[in-house]
Amino acid sequence: IGNIIDIGRMSKGEFDAQTTIQAYYDNFGFKATCKVTSFDMAYETNGVVGTISVKGNSLEELKSTFKKLRKNSKVYFENIKAVGPDGLEVKLGQLSIRVN
Repeated sequence: IGNIIDIGRMSKGEFDAQTTIQAYYDNFGFKATCKVTSFDMAYETNGVVGTISVKGNSLEELKSTFKKLRKNSKVYFENIKAVGPDGLEVKLGQLSIRVN
């Protein structure tokens, strides 16, 4: 999310403040970013499990779900698809976060 690399933990306030999911090439010769075109957000909180599919990179439509997350909730961003500078679509790895 944003410039956060799969750190594993994030405070509730920090998580709620995120607005987009972004991807970029790490350890690349120059700054090159990908445009995220779609992703799934899976979550587990208070015994409830859910998945929401999103087109684009905005987290805005997920804000009502963010409000349901409690301490130690698990959130997974999966099936992340992005278009790189070369115009080719790629599938990126999973990003997992435990909301503290």
